[in-house]
Amino acid sequence: MKRKINFAVLRYIPNYDRKESINVGVVLHSAKDKYMKIKLISNFKRLQEFDDELDISFIKVYFKSLEESFTYGLLDTGDI
Repeated sequence: MKRKINFAVLRYIPNYDRKESINVGVVLHSAKDKYMKIKLISNFKRLQEFDDELDISFIKVYFKSLEESFTYGLLDTGDI
């Protein structure tokens, strides 16, 4: 069964002047199914290499809070 979903790509931009960014996640949302899920990167080494001044321990805690805020519903992502 096909389903219509909305999505948003999450990007980390350390400095707007350099015009560089890295995708760090995606949010999937289906209002009809009352479903929302976030998928974030797990390769923190890659993120650290992108911005060597980044506090990785803070980012891990922040990503955990995002996962708790943006995840609800019992629908399996394989159904979308």
